[in-house]
Amino acid sequence: MEQLKESELTVKPKIGFWTIFLMALSSTIGGGLLISFGQVAQLAQNPVLTIVSFLIGGIILIPEMMLMSETAYNIPANGSTYSWIREAGWSAISFWFGWILVLIVAMTALSSVMLSLANLFTNLFSLNSLWYGKLIVFSFTIILICFHAFIKNYSQISQIIFTILKFIPIFVILLITFIHANFNDFAAGKNESTSLYLSTFCLIPAISMTMFAYSGTESITYVAGDVKNPQRNIPKALIISTATIILIYVVLLIALLLIAPFDKWSGTLNVWISAIISQNLASGWIITIEIASFFLFAGSINAFIFYFSKLIQQMAFNGDLFSFFSKENKNENPYLATLLLLVGSLIYFLWDKLMNITNYYVFANSLLKFVLIFILIYHRLKRENYVKLFNEIWYWLFICISIISLLITTIGPILTIVELANLNSANTKEMLINSSIILTIILAGIPIAFLKKYIQNKIKK
Repeated sequence: MEQLKESELTVKPKIGFWTIFLMALSSTIGGGLLISFGQVAQLAQNPVLTIVSFLIGGIILIPEMMLMSETAYNIPANGSTYSWIREAGWSAISFWFGWILVLIVAMTALSSVMLSLANLFTNLFSLNSLWYGKLIVFSFTIILICFHAFIKNYSQISQIIFTILKFIPIFVILLITFIHANFNDFAAGKNESTSLYLSTFCLIPAISMTMFAYSGTESITYVAGDVKNPQRNIPKALIISTATIILIYVVLLIALLLIAPFDKWSGTLNVWISAIISQNLASGWIITIEIASFFLFAGSINAFIFYFSKLIQQMAFNGDLFSFFSKENKNENPYLATLLLLVGSLIYFLWDKLMNITNYYVFANSLLKFVLIFILIYHRLKRENYVKLFNEIWYWLFICISIISLLITTIGPILTIVELANLNSANTKEMLINSSIILTIILAGIPIAFLKKYIQNKIKK
């Protein structure tokens, strides 16, 4: 695979603080409001632990964001960890890391939101089969890809538009809460939940599943090479966006508990519609939420197309993909990289289930983040002229907290399978088989990466 020359990699920075801040909000606040709320609640098994899971999941993410902000400050390159690994000269590891990031993390993130939107369309239009919903979503995704490819500055402008649109469902939810809040049910649920012990067995898989809800917070680092004044804007946007998202999630969970009792929406695909139906509220609210939910999913798909295609393009630049995937059209859009992202995502989208897909994402993402921790430490200790944003005590405290959080999120998907088995889920056997396939792909990629490096070295000699 051909590696492009350094002169071909130069891209003039063109996006500022507000674009990347809104991109983080747009790519994170979306499917998580509908997908993760129900799944985390099912795993946590009571309302207090659900809120605690989201709080812990968000708080333990902040140290990681702080660490990434320091490295992004020193190495503002597209591709985030993948590019930082290449900067260290670990070409085999970067090849493996990049491919796993694309094949599993990026493609499961996009496919999970597409699948959730397909379920939404199937219910909204009373379609006879989910396949019709999938066809609509596929067509819609193609339209978004065309917008990115053929409308100048669409990628930047759309982040602002979709972020604004995503606050419509949030406003609607808060309005429903204000009108129909049931404090008696909320108090009853609180009293019941406080009688339960804080089970580590329940908390660990629940906390790990919140990682899917928070996926997207790191999207800023994928486009670091395109950011104006990255040393100032990247750390600022990472920290402020993560704190903002934690606050929004906790407020909305409390609102959800005020609308309907916990058992009425726990484990459902669209918690808001399930909550409204359970309380026999006006049907107009259901239609309003379904339409508003569309903006959440559409915004996430739009953001994933934007920043994951940048990662694929960067891999092509570096020779870890065929060089033609780095090509851009006249609007500076990596259209071939975007098409590769879509084709791979369709495998999950067409033939797998939502809980399985989110579990793959959490497990693969957690494993890759161990590599992230090592590369962050490496650059801080070894890189010349490295600017330290944090003193030694704070930095190593962040490292310790990040490692603990990674242990939680790595063990979590395994406990999720165990817990679903205890709940007699018919999906357990299929999840075990598919998860084994995903793990095999991850492990098989390591020898392939070193074989690639060995062959390249032989050719050079």
